Amino acid sequence: MRVIEPATMTQIDDPERVFARPRRPNSSLFFQQHAPMDINVWGHLLPASARKIAELVLKCHRVSPAFNRVPGDLVLARILPYVMDNESGYRDASERYARLRETEALLAAQTRASLSSPWWTRYRRAVVDSLHGLAEKCNLDLFVAHHAFRLIDLLWLLPHARGEAMRWGVRTMREHAAYLCVAALRISARLHQIPVPEDDVLACHIRDLFSKSSSSGDSRTCERYIDLHLGWRVLCITPLHCLQLFVDQYPLYPMPFCENFDRCGQLRLALTSDKCDRLYLSIKKWCAFFASFCLQHHEFSAIQPSLLASAVLYLARSNLKLSPPWQPELAAMTAHSEEAVVPVATQITDLYTTEFAEFLARGQRPAD
Repeated sequence: MRVIEPATMTQIDDPERVFARPRRPNSSLFFQQHAPMDINVWGHLLPASARKIAELVLKCHRVSPAFNRVPGDLVLARILPYVMDNESGYRDASERYARLRETEALLAAQTRASLSSPWWTRYRRAVVDSLHGLAEKCNLDLFVAHHAFRLIDLLWLLPHARGEAMRWGVRTMREHAAYLCVAALRISARLHQIPVPEDDVLACHIRDLFSKSSSSGDSRTCERYIDLHLGWRVLCITPLHCLQLFVDQYPLYPMPFCENFDRCGQLRLALTSDKCDRLYLSIKKWCAFFASFCLQHHEFSAIQPSLLASAVLYLARSNLKLSPPWQPELAAMTAHSEEAVVPVATQITDLYTTEFAEFLARGQRPAD
């Protein structure tokens, strides 16, 4: 695979900040706000301690003549908020990643009912850029912006949780695009336990970032619509959630101060600690860049987030000439083989080199 250069890093948050603290949408917070909405579908995504308590409560509910007169979902809604452990208790990154994969699999099982629109195909990238700009002006982390846009994407991709009759049409979605982004950012910030910007703080930037034709409505109406349309599916994950966990495990290889022959008989060069630190920072930059690049293109919206994240990590290692770009340790960490990762990485590379052919021909590099 060809080595490529990123066009610019000015649109990407400080990579140290992006990967400083792995986060995911908090199922405990969602339960506290929305219980008992569809708890039988997504309840296994709750923290282990909450699930054990729920199991015990429901067992008491079944055997108690007086207790079982109350619907089980309602019982849980009144008890579980007081015993939530707020997503704590995961022993390591692999366990947290397994939970992300569970969420990914549950969402993948949802029926697709795409709302097709030439407008969305044409202006999707503009919406991504505007939402990124809005998040940056409000000092929100990049993973919040990515998750917020994923919520917008799912409004087009998935059926309404309460029936298609309640779904907004293409024209309404277009007219409310600005405030849907505001609402999605508020929902995402809340689920990631980030301070939620006030409406007026977000709204004051709308004129600068969105056209007048897409600025109808208000954020509260749009927030309510997202909640009703998506339900528990607001707990969706993005490739950046997975990349946070991958990068947190220092996926360089070879390890520092290692100087010997690997299994293929090739000399594995020693890396000083300083060089490892520079490589690690470059891995973060590439991962943040390509995660945002993929977000702009609808071709990647149907690919599993964990697979897309694995392809991004593959590209990051390829462009840093870390050989081989995919190792057994990486396959075990991501649960994706090289055979699955390479086609997606190639698709990203081809799209990037086509889009930035003129830039690459000039041989320019991003500022450090």
